[in-house]
Amino acid sequence: MAGGKPVRIWVTDEHRYGLIPVVRKCWTLRGFRPTAPYQTKYEWGYRYSALEVDGAHAAEFLCLP
Repeated sequence: MAGGKPVRIWVTDEHRYGLIPVVRKCWTLRGFRPTAPYQTKYEWGYRYSALEVDGAHAAEFLCLP
């Protein structure tokens, strides 16, 4: 206790998840090697979480694009 009030202990973590789509294959005639242009596009999302480890065992999550 700090100053007569209980102390709450939290641990936090963050995670980035994403998608990097790259498609390079295509059908063609035998013996012909085509070029298949592509554009790398990144899509990310973030997840933040917090967990109270001593006390009410509460959990908070936040997902952001």
